Amino acid sequence: MKINPTGNSVVFGTHGGLSKVEVCSLKPDGSLVYLKTFDLGLSSALLHIDWTTDGKSVVLNSQAYELMFFDIVGGTKINASSAKDWTYYTWTCKLGFPVQGIFPGVDLTDVNDVCRSHNQKVLASGEDSSLVKLFKYPCTQEKA
Repeated sequence: MKINPTGNSVVFGTHGGLSKVEVCSLKPDGSLVYLKTFDLGLSSALLHIDWTTDGKSVVLNSQAYELMFFDIVGGTKINASSAKDWTYYTWTCKLGFPVQGIFPGVDLTDVNDVCRSHNQKVLASGEDSSLVKLFKYPCTQEKA
């Protein structure tokens, strides 16, 4: 679940099976008003989701290691090349261009979580090895 940069809507999905993404409006009193549901065609559970800085689109990862870009306003999937210049309000997805150098080997299951700092200079990852690793952001080179 993530609140958009303007604080007026929230997007969330489920961890069970073929995940759908739901969007709700967030009222000043904290209540949610359902807006729409999108069936993105994910083949597995939704794990990570992050808003763009303009609050119009999201990037997400699934348990099946899918990377997807989605225009919330238009309700359409976006191909990766069209999303290459997007800037993100947060980055917690463990797949994507700015985090491709965080994996210690070919086994993508070793990295469980990532989180980019608010100043967009540091990326932390949590791994099966019980270590928290820090990287410069973006981390695009292997063994960075």
